[in-house]
Amino acid sequence: TIRREIMETTGCSASAGIGGTMLIARLATRVAKPAGQFHISAEKVAEFLDKLPVGTLPGVGSVLKEKLEKQNIQTCGQLRLISKDSLQKDFGVKTGEMLWSYSRGLDLRSVTAVQESKSIGAEVNWGVRFRDQRDIQHFLQCLCKEVSLRLQGCDMIGRTFTLKIKKRKKDAEEPAKY
Repeated sequence: TIRREIMETTGCSASAGIGGTMLIARLATRVAKPAGQFHISAEKVAEFLDKLPVGTLPGVGSVLKEKLEKQNIQTCGQLRLISKDSLQKDFGVKTGEMLWSYSRGLDLRSVTAVQESKSIGAEVNWGVRFRDQRDIQHFLQCLCKEVSLRLQGCDMIGRTFTLKIKKRKKDAEEPAKY
């Protein structure tokens, strides 16, 4: 299978979600994790969405979720009972349209071909904490080695090197990770 091939080639597990729209496939992928596969047939979409929390929908962040919950809307099944006009009036034209469509499993986006990348890099932007200078040097060496291997794998040579360093504010809370 493709997932087994990915594991053998990269050492990384892969999950697969299968559905009639990008939205349904994406939601199915969440169920499939870790390292599984899940299919939502067209006949089962409404049943699957009925009990799905609205916060699970793409585009529904904490603020929108809170607004929906204030209207006693916790699931997509409850959301589906609200008219498109009401949703657009309460949340704006685009957001209302998105909520109405997604609660029905509708998604007008289409899958597009991935364009060839003109750059190669590696990025780590969450959860890295260094104790000392030695940790920093080791981390950067590993990161550079990874980029070098990726370049070699694509038979490319680098021209520009960019390093971004971000420092968490001293009294900032740990970031929420979805």
